[in-house]
Amino acid sequence: MKKLTILFLFLMTFFTTSVSASELERYIVHFEQGIDYDLLQGIDYEVYHEFKFINRLAISLNPLDAETIKQHPTVSIEKDQEVTIEGQVVDYQHTWIKLKNEKDLGMTGTGVKVAVLDTGIRTDHPDLSVAGGINTISEGVSYDDDNGHGTHVAGVIAALDNDLGIKGISPRVELYAIKALDEHGEGKQTDIIAGIQWAIENDIDLINLSLTTEVSTEALKSILEYSYKQGIISVAASGNNYDGVLKNEDTVMYPAKYPFVIAVGSIGHEKLPSYFSQQGKSLEFVAPGEVILSTYIDDLPYMELSGTSMATPIVTGVLSLYKEVYPSLPALEIRSLAQENSLDLGVPGRDILYGYGLIQSPSSWFLDVVNEDWYFDAVQFLRREGLAVGFDRSLYKPQQLVTRAELATFIGRMLEVETDSKTTPFTDVPEESFATPYISGLVERGIIKGYPDNTYRPGQPITRGEVATLIARTLDIIEDSIKTQVFSDLNEKAFYYEAVQLLTGTGAIEGYPDNTFRPTNSATRAEVAVILYRLYAK
Repeated sequence: MKKLTILFLFLMTFFTTSVSASELERYIVHFEQGIDYDLLQGIDYEVYHEFKFINRLAISLNPLDAETIKQHPTVSIEKDQEVTIEGQVVDYQHTWIKLKNEKDLGMTGTGVKVAVLDTGIRTDHPDLSVAGGINTISEGVSYDDDNGHGTHVAGVIAALDNDLGIKGISPRVELYAIKALDEHGEGKQTDIIAGIQWAIENDIDLINLSLTTEVSTEALKSILEYSYKQGIISVAASGNNYDGVLKNEDTVMYPAKYPFVIAVGSIGHEKLPSYFSQQGKSLEFVAPGEVILSTYIDDLPYMELSGTSMATPIVTGVLSLYKEVYPSLPALEIRSLAQENSLDLGVPGRDILYGYGLIQSPSSWFLDVVNEDWYFDAVQFLRREGLAVGFDRSLYKPQQLVTRAELATFIGRMLEVETDSKTTPFTDVPEESFATPYISGLVERGIIKGYPDNTYRPGQPITRGEVATLIARTLDIIEDSIKTQVFSDLNEKAFYYEAVQLLTGTGAIEGYPDNTFRPTNSATRAEVAVILYRLYAK
């Protein structure tokens, strides 16, 4: 009888332990006054993630203990939720995203940090360059992709501009992998939250979320709202579960449904909504999402996939171009610019099928230079070549007068004459001036000579005659090319006479309709851009 009792007790202990283990569930605990482990004393739990920005812990515990935690006045708790990828349901996206401006302005996403929060990224793919990342499912384990979805998404955004495979929308972004979904494309919201927290800590500019969850949690909402306030733009898939019935309700899934996340729907080759794409008032943009060719894993280096997961990275890639072009603008203004510049495909304005419309790439490197301007091509050339960087808030100020220091910088960058010298022969050019190395280099080449009083007068607006003189000194053109006088206001004895004639002969300079050149007028930034463009862009 004693042996039977012992056996019974052993079996009961084993059975009880097994049941307890199977009943452990993952929760998110919110501490109103900061994370405090002391408030969890007496409770068995395991910590998965600590979310310092939103005062939360991701833990596993018994549901009975969860009920106990709920009783504490300064602690709240909610169940962790499932998250899945959105995909599996041709390279036409590049032309579609610049329909409103067909010119190639040379935007590549340089200097922008983009994180793909997904199943990871294949780190040895020859068409991808991964700058770093994290695995939030298993600490210390590789963020390499064991599903394929994350690698496909990454390629749409950032496949390299090389001789291989495909080219991403923004091939020169800094690409980061946040592996928060497993080999099946499934995961927990807390692993997603941990990935977003990592993005905040690592100064990521954009997060691609080609994933959905049916249930919102306060924790997921809080971390995404916090990241948005920190300047991070999050772009998410609207979902692939549309049943074909037009509804008044918003069927966009989370996290895309949050107002501080950009929701993306899919369209096909006819620019009609894809049959699977979720719709509703939360939808912000659409992009091509059917039969998109991109990078993949294992023995399939490239694969065609369809889904809002494929449309989402197109929008992320385009927004990274906006971030490159307008780096000083906050996330809200970049978002507004993209909305204004989108191609409206539905009823006028925002609608439930297309949002604001098909996203378009930036139409100019500067907010105050538009395609209709006579100097548009010239200014875009200068910016693309790194010769003009503009002013705060991405303005070029085309009608602003050019100073002598600015012209030296334009020409110096064009000729690549920058030196390490912090001094010049002139008494009025300070060592800390942005133009000092260029002025020094141009003096060495005999292009800049200054005034008799040993000054350069860097802050003085430069005249049209002086512009012609300095630029002409950079050219290797024989004097026989100088034409006879064509402008009525040119004096043959003026120092700028031959320079104006020479540049007129090359087609770089034009006068005014009344046959004057107005050599003593100050030159504008637009005028200088056009002269340099005509000489050096051909």
